[in-house]
Amino acid sequence: MKIEVKQDVFWDTETKIQSEEAITWLQEEVRPNLSLPTLDNHQRPDERTFENETVKVAEKQIYIAESNDWARKGVEYLVTLKTE
Repeated sequence: MKIEVKQDVFWDTETKIQSEEAITWLQEEVRPNLSLPTLDNHQRPDERTFENETVKVAEKQIYIAESNDWARKGVEYLVTLKTE
């Protein structure tokens, strides 16, 4: 499914491809406005969110181990259409 946030800013949720403008939008509008993080069972930052009039964005921390170790594999962004 292709989610268009605004002109030239889109995510394809099936292929996990986004436009170049989407990366800029993510860096300039989403990341500075993310919520405070929720914590996982090991008190590590887990997920932060952003919402606007059309989409919800979740930034999820991916850790290497399900333990107290803070080593991360990376960050995953999930973009979904906002429902009424």
